[in-house]
Amino acid sequence: MASNISYIQGAELDSLGIEIEQGDGTLVDMSSGWTFSLKVGTSAATAFTKTSGISGTVSGMTVNWTVSGELNTLAPGAYIGEITATRTADSRQYRRQFALTIDPALP
Repeated sequence: MASNISYIQGAELDSLGIEIEQGDGTLVDMSSGWTFSLKVGTSAATAFTKTSGISGTVSGMTVNWTVSGELNTLAPGAYIGEITATRTADSRQYRRQFALTIDPALP
């Protein structure tokens, strides 16, 4: 499970893998039958919402960042990521939050 993620401002971004566990510790297969959205911001405001580029896997999901926009628009600082996975069969949702830090690039 993603819990504390760090990126350098302006860097080409690696994909983010997020594992989703059930209460008994087993991983949730989200490889089909799910839709996803991700909000990134602070407790005061949402900076952006991402609904494309997120795909399900047998252990959760993968978030693929775009090279321009998204995280590269954020100033260095501390943020919250909140992922929502909705099962299409019954609209059941898994919602998880993680800490996201954008570090300044060195001069």
